[in-house]
Amino acid sequence: MTIFYQVSEMDIPELELFLSEANVGEVDLQKQYHYFVVAKDDEGEILGTIGLIPIGNSGLLRSFVISPALPTEKISELIQCMLFAAKSRGLASIYLVTEKRSSLAFFEAFGFERKENIAQEIKSSPHVEKLIQQENRWFMQKIL
Repeated sequence: MTIFYQVSEMDIPELELFLSEANVGEVDLQKQYHYFVVAKDDEGEILGTIGLIPIGNSGLLRSFVISPALPTEKISELIQCMLFAAKSRGLASIYLVTEKRSSLAFFEAFGFERKENIAQEIKSSPHVEKLIQQENRWFMQKIL
């Protein structure tokens, strides 16, 4: 069985280790943990996580990491939990930047739309600034 829940402060050390093992860049979980959700197995091992960086009244999708042990059919539940958490935190929209054309249809299935122009506050995010100059990158947005 897989359980999904919003991360609490107690989960930070375990989530930091999971993200570190996946070579995810620096994430300030002390400030942003309540914008993360995790999937765990019966033994309490993290199988996946997805998180947001809050920017104004929007969120920037970040740290979408899944273990091969997470059943494929459970990935959509993880994303739905993140969308619910974002909405419950009062966010109006979620943005993402991807370098993988293959992920576009996947996120479109969750209501994300491709965007050429994104909000300036999102463009100014250090994570986005690194990717914005690349040719093969796509912006997407979902209104909540």
